[in-house]
Amino acid sequence: MRNKSQRGFTLIEMIVVIVIMAILAVISTNVVQSAFNSYFTNQDIAAANSTGRLVLENMARRIRMIRSSADITTASSTQLVFTDINGNSVNYSWSSPTLQLNSQTLANNVSSFTLSYLDRNASTTSTLANIRYVTVSFTITQNNIAYDFRTTIYARNLP
Repeated sequence: MRNKSQRGFTLIEMIVVIVIMAILAVISTNVVQSAFNSYFTNQDIAAANSTGRLVLENMARRIRMIRSSADITTASSTQLVFTDINGNSVNYSWSSPTLQLNSQTLANNVSSFTLSYLDRNASTTSTLANIRYVTVSFTITQNNIAYDFRTTIYARNLP
């Protein structure tokens, strides 16, 4: 039994406090870890979205500048080669996981990439002289999360 003049904590009280502190530490660690995971996931989403939008914008701007149907030299599902209105050769090609523009890396982590070509009636075509629209579709994968991008571009200089 304790004398009223003695101050301090008993061993039982100390153990109870330590157990309560340990429980609170585990709970707060899980909350902090969840917050960090959310932060890094949002960083990945923002990076993939930014890259995807920049790729689409770049491709749309350049494809709109195709000089003529005769200036399209390659139009496959993974490569498009043409000459723009300034006489510059433009070569988009994909070799997993890298999308390239004139042998320079345009985007990494591109897990799929497809180009398709449409004629003036919006029907699929493989004839270079009939191409009027180019559909670009690709997927960027960041930390096992896939982000899809797709657009159809009208090559305005083609009749």
